[in-house]
Amino acid sequence: MTVRDAMETMSSRARSFICHGEIEVPELLDFRFLRTLSTYKYFGGYLDENVVNLRYLSGEFREGFQISSSISLLWNLHILIVFGCGVSTAPVEIWKMHQLKHAKFVRGVMYLPDPPSGHSDVMMENLETLKGVLDFNLNEEVVKRIPNIKKLSITYKDRVKCLSYLQCLSKLESLRCIIQYGSDDEYLQSISFPHSLKKLYLYCEDSFPHLEEILEKIGSLPLLEKLELRYGQFATRSWEIVEGQFPSLKYLSLWHCVDMEFWTLEGFCLPRLEQLHLGWVESLEEFPSEIGEIPTLKSIELWFCSESMAVSLKKIVEEQEELQGDPSFHVLVRSSNVSQELQSLATPNFRVDKW
Repeated sequence: MTVRDAMETMSSRARSFICHGEIEVPELLDFRFLRTLSTYKYFGGYLDENVVNLRYLSGEFREGFQISSSISLLWNLHILIVFGCGVSTAPVEIWKMHQLKHAKFVRGVMYLPDPPSGHSDVMMENLETLKGVLDFNLNEEVVKRIPNIKKLSITYKDRVKCLSYLQCLSKLESLRCIIQYGSDDEYLQSISFPHSLKKLYLYCEDSFPHLEEILEKIGSLPLLEKLELRYGQFATRSWEIVEGQFPSLKYLSLWHCVDMEFWTLEGFCLPRLEQLHLGWVESLEEFPSEIGEIPTLKSIELWFCSESMAVSLKKIVEEQEELQGDPSFHVLVRSSNVSQELQSLATPNFRVDKW
């Protein structure tokens, strides 16, 4: 019996179909009781009432394939994971999928149209995760349709002004935002974040202008535990963290903030920081000495930063060794050009690697 024969024989009784090989799901099978369909191959022919009991749907779309409006017939669907390429467009009927909790678009991006106007009952009230969406038109109407969203991953080539509505997503805990092209500074400065945020990843291809102003907003978030920021410009060439900022932050990563020359900490700030990663922060020459006084700090990594910054950090480590005998945190310095002086700083608590 072939695999296809077996599938045709058992399809009417199957509750799950999970295939991680090269087998393509044959169409026109009787999958009326199927709850889980997961395949690495094309599944476009199954977005109809024949699989109305599906709870979990994961698979690949062929290039150029668009999700059919019939997807709204999968009214029991809780999880939708689509592997595609390029840009696809979801039908407006996706807003009728009241049970959908997690929607992820992987490798490609999905354009999600605005919900139908005049139909306030058309919403995804159970949606908690939305990832891989392009130019998501966040506005007052859209915010009402996703009241329970917790995880959001969005990419913008346009419509950056929509980011001012982020603060209205009162249950949002994780945000990943990529801005691919330069936008008006006014719109970038209008970004506001909900106080519910715990994880934040920001990437701007053309660099965030006035980064210190954006970081001042982020620093006031009471629950934020993880912050990753890629590319930014400090107009004042300095970053000052004042008392009370970043009260819950545990992980901080800044990469390609090339014009930050000064960094100061004042008062009681960053009280829970555990991991600090800096990459290509080449203009910063000295670490704030207060870093060594953070009791929760476990590790610091420097990637392709200035040698003088590594030297200043080594002094902080030595001060902690004198006070405590063994510093509470460890350091990793990585550079493409490791000088003899830099290599001489290496100890068990202060690694120096050539990359």
